[in-house]
Amino acid sequence: MQVYPQIEKLKDGRYTFKNQDGTLWSDIYGENGIFDEVGTFNENYACVKTNDGWTFVGTNGKLMDLRFKQVKNFSEGFACVRMQDGWTFIDNSGKIIKFKFNNSYILQQDYLRVKKDNNYPRKREVYVDYKFKMVDSFKDGFARVQLKDGWTFVDYKGNVMNFRFENVSNFHKGLAQVILFAGKVRYLDKFQNSWERSDYNIFKKIYDEPLYLFEVNETKTNDIKFFKTALSILKQKFADMKNEEMDNEKIKALKKDIDIKLKQKFKNIILQIKQERDVSDFTRLKVDDGWTYIDKQGNLIGRKFESVGPFKCGFSYVKCEDGYTYIDKQGNLMPIRFASANDFSKGLAKVRLLSGETKYLDKYQNLWDMIDYNEFEKIYLDPEYLFKIDDIKIYDVKFFKTALSVIKQKYKDLKNQKVSSEQIEEQMERLNSKIKKEFSHMIACIKQNSQNDDFHQ
Repeated sequence: MQVYPQIEKLKDGRYTFKNQDGTLWSDIYGENGIFDEVGTFNENYACVKTNDGWTFVGTNGKLMDLRFKQVKNFSEGFACVRMQDGWTFIDNSGKIIKFKFNNSYILQQDYLRVKKDNNYPRKREVYVDYKFKMVDSFKDGFARVQLKDGWTFVDYKGNVMNFRFENVSNFHKGLAQVILFAGKVRYLDKFQNSWERSDYNIFKKIYDEPLYLFEVNETKTNDIKFFKTALSILKQKFADMKNEEMDNEKIKALKKDIDIKLKQKFKNIILQIKQERDVSDFTRLKVDDGWTYIDKQGNLIGRKFESVGPFKCGFSYVKCEDGYTYIDKQGNLMPIRFASANDFSKGLAKVRLLSGETKYLDKYQNLWDMIDYNEFEKIYLDPEYLFKIDDIKIYDVKFFKTALSVIKQKYKDLKNQKVSSEQIEEQMERLNSKIKKEFSHMIACIKQNSQNDDFHQ
């Protein structure tokens, strides 16, 4: 553990520091080693007040150049500093951090003006030398900050979360308690998912007892969103154990044991996470009376929704006044409505009908039962399974088209995983040739109906 210089009060009421060998900074550096007020050292820097304001001094006695109205200790490589027009952060080199907004905050604050005036930044990501009303130190990789319209979080890279809350706590054990403007309490993870108390209790137990993950009900661990958050909780646990300077060998042994068990029990869900990658050209955007999307050029999709999801497999779920549905990247809205909707994955999306039934939706707006979904999932995992399916199913044009779209999604996901392009092309060519040979009459039927969704299309 590093030993820092200690605070020493001088006879005139000012302060200096005393090194481990007993030497005083006031003797070594003269007036440059004497301060009006000081704080203890943390991460190699201490807060000190000079004649012209607050700044930081390193263990080498060197002062940072900038001066501030108020400062807080360094935490996780960054310090909160108050300037004339508000709070911001600096890194340990003394550089002021710029923050990245996805145009959402700029548009959100002045949406009507933007609709009339197109002179706002057209880039998807905008870096701003922004000052906050209030900030707090970084915890678990995030710092809570207060903007004009509520509280949110920023990360090390200056990314500002899109969501706003009435109040928030610091991140702790991988989650942060947030209070919605409606007054409800939720728990936010690093992926900006919010969870209820019952889920939080499970995550807390996973953090306290990592092996508890293997006892959690499968309905939870089979959900990608839940499982990803659980993994992030485990990651935070091991980071905290390391920071607490626990026995490194014990940490490695526990981590190795958990990694082996994860690969054994959760092989399929881990594969899904690897395959999941949002390659959307759109960013979710909160405006004054709802949600919409903004593209890379800064253009808005005109319609606003009660809530929106991320684009997956070319579609995103959106909530309208009369229920959930899906929108594509061209802004086309499906006419069908659902009581609830989930992200597309492997070419299909799980939905709940207004009648309460659970179905699986494909890109052609066909609805499938669980038994059909299981067949499509087998095709996704092993495209060769297409040739083993019962003739009654495979010779149904609707089923066959969906099967091809699932295979197409499979190879898109492989490309997103950066699997060898040559290897993918070779597999696709071989499979495409076999499909044309075995199902030439089915492909002809599809073309005849002017719905040419050939495998390579």
